[in-house]
Amino acid sequence: MNELLLKRYRKNANITQKEAANALNVSQPYYSRLENGTAIPDAHQLLKLSKLFNCTPNDLFGIDGALSAAIDPLFEEYKEFVKKIKK
Repeated sequence: MNELLLKRYRKNANITQKEAANALNVSQPYYSRLENGTAIPDAHQLLKLSKLFNCTPNDLFGIDGALSAAIDPLFEEYKEFVKKIKK
């Protein structure tokens, strides 16, 4: 599995680990483990991270090109599914 690019996105957004952790509703130590690859976000957390950093989950994993073209439509379907469930 590709390592998440969370630190890069967080630094570009100019926010602290604590602020990112608060946005995810997790502890700062847990968020730190997400950044260093010792913890893996669940699907819900991945969506929150994508929203926080204004990117797609593929971006967070550094996935682009043909693989991204195959995965992006699935991500859009998943977002719509989550919206329906929340109603």
